[in-house]
This record gives sequence, structure tokens and C-alpha cells, in this order.
Amino acid sequence: MDTVLFYPDDIIVVKGSPVLRRSLLDRAIFQTDNNYLSLFQDYLRCLKQRNAALKGKEEMSDLWDSQFVELATRVTFYRLNYVERINRILDETFDNIYQCGEKVQIKYPASEEDPQTFKKNFSARLAAGRKKELLYGLTLVGPHREDPQFLLNGQSLSLYGSQGQPRSFMLAFKTAQVIDFKEQRGIRPVLLLDDMTSELDDDRRDSFFESLLDQAGQVFVTSTDVNLLKHRRFSDARFLKVENGKIAEYN
Repeated sequence: MDTVLFYPDDIIVVKGSPVLRRSLLDRAIFQTDNNYLSLFQDYLRCLKQRNAALKGKEEMSDLWDSQFVELATRVTFYRLNYVERINRILDETFDNIYQCGEKVQIKYPASEEDPQTFKKNFSARLAAGRKKELLYGLTLVGPHREDPQFLLNGQSLSLYGSQGQPRSFMLAFKTAQVIDFKEQRGIRPVLLLDDMTSELDDDRRDSFFESLLDQAGQVFVTSTDVNLLKHRRFSDARFLKVENGKIAEYN
């Protein structure tokens, strides 16, 4: 079952560790292209083996580096292509929901050069950092170290975002992800929305649901306040309540 999950802890991604932002992008790509999953697993295996060689203070062979450079390049360009694709949807989605005139985008920390130029430059970075890598026993450059930036009006939300802006960004991103999923796969994903709209005013909540529900398939929404779900698009919905560990119909 293909699902897109809106979860309150998603807002931590915006201001949290870079690994959270990388994982967010990777999971989104996995869902639209199964080939990326096997590629990424190959990259992680190569990275693990390369790190083991560095810990053993072994001299890197040309074969090790050539494999790593090839896999790193492919992973990087998968991410770059996804970011370029999702940015076209993200900014329009953010404006549709919030109608505030602000601009959002994801900036991936790699230049949009052609793959051959990227390989050449990346190989040079590996060579330049070899002594430091041997000292630490770790591969210090590559997709596993990159930090995608989430921007509002050109400013990093991880550094300058207010308390509510990370939530707004994530709602727009997940909505854009649903739209992109439908465009790429030709099917509608199941949407799981866990109490993510409680801090929106009525107009923005309505705009959010309108933007989202046109793109999703089956939808599951949780909330501690049923009044937040009184939207015309939910008029035919089935309402359930969880009370004392039991699930029952809610009328």
C-alpha cells in the first residue's frame, strides 16, 4: 500500500539534524522510483566497506574510489532531479494554502553541473581529503554528509524560521509530495494525516484540505477535536472514536 504520512514530529525535520532532511527526500524518491532504493542500498554498502578500509588505514585502490564516485554521483543526481521537480509544485502549493505571498523552496548543496563534471570534481575532493579521512577513519564527503536546506524567502528555516513556519512548510511539502506521487506513478496514494491542522485557522485549514483531497486516494485523519474536521469534503466520511482503548462509531 502506497502511503504519504503527515505526522506532528515531521516539523522536527526542518530544524533538526541534516540526516532527517536527507531521509525525508530519500523516502519521497523511494516511493516514486523503486530503482533508487536499490541504488541507495548499494551506496550505503560501498560507504560501509570504504569506511572499514579507512579505519584499517588501508590505501584506497582506484577500484574502491571509482565505485564510490559512480554511486555517489547517481545518488546526488537522483536527489537533484527530485528537488528540481518538487520545487515547482512546492511553492505553488504553499501559496495556495497560506496565500501570504512568501516563497519556499528546497536547496540541495550540490551544483547542477553535468554528471561527468561532477564526477571529476568529486574525485578531486576525495583525493584532497584523503589524509583527513585516514585520520578519522571515515568518508567525509558524499551524499551521506549533505545538508538540504529548506528556505522561506531565501532564508534557512533551520536558522531563522519562527515556531509555526516549520509546520507550514511541512504541510506544503507533504501536499506537494502527494501531487508528485500521483503525477509520477499515475495512482493516488493513501493519505495518513495525524493531527497536523490544529494550529491552522479555519480559512487556511479549508485551503489545505481543498489542495490535498483532490490529489489523495483513501484518507485517514486523526484529531483530538472533531470540530476541526467539520469540512464539506468530509460530509460522507466515516467517523470513529478511540475511548478507553476501544474503537467505536462516532455520531
